Amino acid sequence: MPFLEESRDGGHAGHSSRRRLCSTSACAVYTRGRKAAGKSPCFHAPGIVVQWTRKMKKEGEGDKVDISICRQSVCMGDDIDNHTCTYTINPSTMFRDIFLDLIKQKYFPSIFGNDVVWSLFCGDDDLLSWKTKEDKLYSRFGDKEPTILSVERWTASACIDFRYYSPPIKRAKYIFTMFGGSKFHIWHEGFMPEYESYCISRTMEDDWRKVLAGH
Repeated sequence: MPFLEESRDGGHAGHSSRRRLCSTSACAVYTRGRKAAGKSPCFHAPGIVVQWTRKMKKEGEGDKVDISICRQSVCMGDDIDNHTCTYTINPSTMFRDIFLDLIKQKYFPSIFGNDVVWSLFCGDDDLLSWKTKEDKLYSRFGDKEPTILSVERWTASACIDFRYYSPPIKRAKYIFTMFGGSKFHIWHEGFMPEYESYCISRTMEDDWRKVLAGH
């Protein structure tokens, strides 16, 4: 099942410029995240349109789906390239599988210092994060991640986005403010292991609470 990345301009002489990579699989949890933070349901880098198209393959191949994914541009120079890619998944595919495969295939750019966070969003759902410096993946599901096709909301979603945070403390602040500073809700929604990994001081959390309170 190939992973294809097409150039923005369609390549030279009318031919698509494609980078063929290996594919494996991919997953996700429902959070009130982006709505609670007052964010739009889905993040898109400027000019990027992401579509999820359900596509039944020929008989004998089972229920397979072609999806389109994209990542946020990290700088003006990065905007030159198209980051929209087509990925074929099957009934056993989880988001973790897709994330790990894209890391292996170097889909994500190398950022100076290699200390950023990439997070996977599917519609309203903020699902997994990868801390590049630690090379560690954090999932809302722990060890019980469902498959993508097992949840109708995910297959009906319009997009899979990868958003980056630099420095990583911005990701910690996003999680904290997303739940109004409530540690219970951070824990309840499966974000606590990732949040604690940022080692945020109580003083900084108090500052964030003041901002949330409008002080």
